[in-house]
Amino acid sequence: MKILHFSDLHGDIESLKDLRKHSQTENNLELILFTGDLLGQCLEEEQARKMYDAFYFIKNTVKTQEPVTFEQILGFLMTSIQVKQEHKRAAEFYIEAQKEFDENAEISYKKILDEIKQFPQQIFMVPGNWDSLHFHNFFREYDLHKKSIKDKQELKIAGYGSADTIPIFIPPTRTIPFSHERMYKFLKQGDADIVLTHIPPYTILDSTQNGSRGSLGSLAYIKTNEPDLLLCGHYHSSIGNKLDESSGTMVVNSGNLGRYEKDNYGNFSEIDYNQSEGTITNVNHHKTKNSLIYSTP
Repeated sequence: MKILHFSDLHGDIESLKDLRKHSQTENNLELILFTGDLLGQCLEEEQARKMYDAFYFIKNTVKTQEPVTFEQILGFLMTSIQVKQEHKRAAEFYIEAQKEFDENAEISYKKILDEIKQFPQQIFMVPGNWDSLHFHNFFREYDLHKKSIKDKQELKIAGYGSADTIPIFIPPTRTIPFSHERMYKFLKQGDADIVLTHIPPYTILDSTQNGSRGSLGSLAYIKTNEPDLLLCGHYHSSIGNKLDESSGTMVVNSGNLGRYEKDNYGNFSEIDYNQSEGTITNVNHHKTKNSLIYSTP
């Protein structure tokens, strides 16, 4: 079985089109798996920073006698006449920024969904930390976050997306909650052959300038359950594949399909999987640019 894996699109429709065209020419490609971050930047940086300033100002200065959600607090600030003007202005700014985010995210998700529907292969995906709660509405047919399934070949696949860091470009009220412990508990209860997570396992393809930043929950899971394959992304500079010797799990981080100013290539991987033996026989990493596909060592 040949599997195509990509991650971290970040709104790059052109790279997604290149990948879709590639998938339409690969007759032996059976399955496509995506591991998070469809969205790119949906707010300007200055607006996003002011939105977070408003969020923390309200959160730290508005006290409630009973536990309430932040959106309930916003509703109170916008409707009550006994509210300080600085609180009302902060609430107004936050709501306006959230509205603009929602509009931009909807436009981006619709364009991405139009492309995803044109892939001829079966597709499953989980969200990343750049994705919003809207992800589940738009991609319900493909969404494997906190789910496990059997595909057409009786392959067992499970997923748990998002991550423990949230970019400032997403309103806090639109983020997808994440917990290392809950991820571990959810995945541990199943017996998946292939697992989709956005964040890599700790110490495996998770290098950053500040050292290893992967998930201890993910690492504990593969040590305990020993799935055949774990696919991830999140850390764009840690592209590669690595076999965890103690569990026999192959971990693949395909980096970012979405192109960045410093790197004009999108990245994805193709994986040969022997389902009957539960082994990975080959992993090929590729780059894409201007509709051309380049193999990398």
